[in-house]
Amino acid sequence: MSDKVGNSKQFQSHRLLRIIVGLLLCVAVVAATVIGCSWPGTSHSVRFNGYQTEREMGRLPPLPTLANGLNDQRAGWEMEDPVGQGGDSDYTRGERRTKEVKSLWERAAAAEKDGNLRLDQELLKTYLKRTEIARDAWFEPSGDRNSAIDRLDALSALDHGSTTSNVKAYLDARYAHDSEKPVAEEVEHLLDAARSDPNLKDNAAYLSAAERYRQQEFEAAAREFETLTRRYPRSEKREAALYMIAVATMKTSSTYIPASGNSDYGESATNVSTDPAWHQAFAGFEKVIREYPRGRYFNEARGWLAYLMLRRHDRAGALAQYYRLLADRNENARIEAAFSLTLVRSSATDDEMSRVEKELADEPEAALAYAYHNIYNYSIDPGEVYPPYDQQDASDNPNQNDYEAEQLEREGQEKAWTRNRAVTGRKTLTRTLDFAWRLMERYPKLPIGGAFALRVAQANEELGDNDAAASFAERALKSGLTREQRAEALWIRGIAQQRMQDFEPARQSLTTLVRDYPQSRLVEGARRTLAMIAEDAGDINGALDQYIALDYSTDVAYFVDVLMSPEQLLTFIESHPQSPRKNELSYALAVRYLRANRWDDARKTFAQVKTTADPDASIYSVGLDCAGAATINCVDPKDGDTNEEGRRIITPHLVMRDVQTANDLEALERGVDQAVGDEAKAEALYQYASYQHQASTLLFYNPIAWGNRYWDLSQLAAEGKYRATNESQILFAHMQEHDTPARALKLYLEVVNRFPQTRAARDSLYTAAVCHERLSNYNPYWREIYQNGLHAGSRMVTYHDVKAAYPNYQLPRGTYGWQPATRTVNSGPGWQAPPKPPLRLTKTARLKLLTKRVLESFEKFWRQDGRRWLTEFVILIILFATARVASRNRRRLRARIARHRIEHSRQAITYPWFEMFWIDRLEPSRREQIGKFLKEKRAEFLELAKDRRSRPVLLRSVVSHTLLIGLVMDLIWTAW
Repeated sequence: MSDKVGNSKQFQSHRLLRIIVGLLLCVAVVAATVIGCSWPGTSHSVRFNGYQTEREMGRLPPLPTLANGLNDQRAGWEMEDPVGQGGDSDYTRGERRTKEVKSLWERAAAAEKDGNLRLDQELLKTYLKRTEIARDAWFEPSGDRNSAIDRLDALSALDHGSTTSNVKAYLDARYAHDSEKPVAEEVEHLLDAARSDPNLKDNAAYLSAAERYRQQEFEAAAREFETLTRRYPRSEKREAALYMIAVATMKTSSTYIPASGNSDYGESATNVSTDPAWHQAFAGFEKVIREYPRGRYFNEARGWLAYLMLRRHDRAGALAQYYRLLADRNENARIEAAFSLTLVRSSATDDEMSRVEKELADEPEAALAYAYHNIYNYSIDPGEVYPPYDQQDASDNPNQNDYEAEQLEREGQEKAWTRNRAVTGRKTLTRTLDFAWRLMERYPKLPIGGAFALRVAQANEELGDNDAAASFAERALKSGLTREQRAEALWIRGIAQQRMQDFEPARQSLTTLVRDYPQSRLVEGARRTLAMIAEDAGDINGALDQYIALDYSTDVAYFVDVLMSPEQLLTFIESHPQSPRKNELSYALAVRYLRANRWDDARKTFAQVKTTADPDASIYSVGLDCAGAATINCVDPKDGDTNEEGRRIITPHLVMRDVQTANDLEALERGVDQAVGDEAKAEALYQYASYQHQASTLLFYNPIAWGNRYWDLSQLAAEGKYRATNESQILFAHMQEHDTPARALKLYLEVVNRFPQTRAARDSLYTAAVCHERLSNYNPYWREIYQNGLHAGSRMVTYHDVKAAYPNYQLPRGTYGWQPATRTVNSGPGWQAPPKPPLRLTKTARLKLLTKRVLESFEKFWRQDGRRWLTEFVILIILFATARVASRNRRRLRARIARHRIEHSRQAITYPWFEMFWIDRLEPSRREQIGKFLKEKRAEFLELAKDRRSRPVLLRSVVSHTLLIGLVMDLIWTAW
């Protein structure tokens, strides 16, 4: 049937939400696979909480926008595997629930097909009960609730005498209507049999109208639904028909859009015109509410009223309606209202919120819901987390690509946006505080007044006024409160007292909450805060008690493996003989003794640990991790074994491995004490250090306490989430005691300090440098230590330091493959073998070698300089001969030129008086002089060329001088 649209307010596409959540899950699973060890952070912790700060842990939980109890805007998608923390993750539970519901739907369809309608009826009832919550991020139900409701209505006709065949005919028509490609004619044909049954006539009329609705013939559908209400006034379908009349009419209105009512909401206009369809739909939803209070479609109708108000730009009226839904007893209504408020609340103005408060002042329950939502939802997360960045078109500035400037601008926008969000949140808290104050004074003698006092306490605590928060929480506790409100009041009082460091009153408040309200959703947070109070008060045993009760495995591991001393842990174990964790704590104490070199205490404590057989152990599984012919050290029990439930177990192999470590280290330590002489003592101490250097990195690891979360220590150090003043030093000491390279480093430096002149001292100093190199990238914790200029051990050692201390020391062939115990590299020689001396040659061989070297030297000289020098020498000889020929030709040519000039002067007749009568003698310019000179030379050259006797002399002179110039240039080029 088509009222599947009507079961949701359609403020946000449900399918779109599923797609987004699915993508988030895919990304999370891929990231978790890449990380390998575990998802970083957990919500089941104090120091290692990846989702909340300590201040956020002190807040009451927000009203959920999803059915898993989380506020989608404030909490991340937690993908950890909480085995050992008291239950499954939301994702795991959702997957299991999805499979169960799918099975119910398929079994109902099979029962219906087989004609077993009674079983079908029971399965559909169970299906509706299991799918009651509509909005759940981790649950994707199969089937359709509206279809199930309609089928059950039809199946109820069996109790009034209808035949199985008639009911089956209606169910088949419904199935055809719900199919992916329904055919209207087929649906009508199947309904003919149902119309013949008096008990199913109203059902058939409803499905026929729903078919019209599916075809988007909304006006016709509304008329048919209305006809049904008149014709069958006592029908069980009347409420659904009234509801669908309003929905179908609303969709014919010009104001309707298939999206959230807040979409396309113009800020400029306060009201928009509404058409008759809008008014008819509004009246229709009001009729559903009036005639069927607490009916099946009561809350859906109220949601649509809010939608219509938004389409009329009456946001204050819509918000008031949402807050009424938020105060409803129905969980589904509260979830839908909280989800809708995430879309609408941030756009409301101060004037609109004042109108909301005025409208809710006479409705205490809705006013309380409004105040709670303002405090723990909106003030914490007022709108979008990031600003709407301006996206500039690249074509506007094709040559500009200033990424750094853009990044700085974006960071500035984000900071300003964050400040504005904080201001908005504080302003909201102040408004809520004033509102709660007014209503508390308005209802001074009614029980509801205590609830408003509680809201005042909550707002004061968020504003940082812990004294006022504790006072008003106390006042609320003296008034009439519900059980849930009393638990909240105890929480507020305890948290406020804790923040004022009134530890004993805070402990009493929260202990009362845990004792009197063991099923409250606040118990986990109360115990968590009790643990922090015990820590701050110096009661480390009390803190560990709470962490064990909470099953906060990472915090328990941190306490027993890092924070507590072995003596404190022993005291705790002795004072809790009945603790369910006693065996695990005893194993942790034995490991702590092992790290502290207390061999006897370690063995005695290991002897008290109860072991569990590995469920997978058999003669056929031993050694499966070995490759080839290897049979030793194939499986490291320190990797940790688990039982069928996935919990870590202490196996005999694990305890034997630790006892063997204690025996080996004690024997090596005894060898140091028994050695005689510096060389022997240095070598014994060197071997003691090398055993630890070459051992497994898990040698001193506690897999029972940590599981796969040991790397969280690096995250703790990086974020600095310490709670004690000296906690960073405690963690640093733990890392040096736990990590084998750091333990070995301490011993290597001891060898150098005590026996500096021994052979072992040189190898120890070199191996100390190797330890530092390895630790500098050993894990995130040590990487940050070295990047900050710090280091393990008493001094920093580099390979330059080794050469400076022992100049004649030859460094081994490699560092990463260096095996100090055997002084080898990758199981091969540690140092390069010295070169072999050359063989003595015979005289003939030496003569041949000398001849070869001379020839090679001559050949080298010839290639590099010989050819060039020979060429220059030849050029010089030719140049000298050519110069003599050219000189001779030049003398002969000069004689011919002189003779030619004498003959030319005889032909030229000039008279001196030609110049006597010049008034101004003209001096030729430089250019004219050059031109005259060249003209005379040209004429002279031509005359010589025409003269039969001068022509050979001229030719020889030109050729010889040209050759001379070419040789000079060739000589210069060759030399250069």
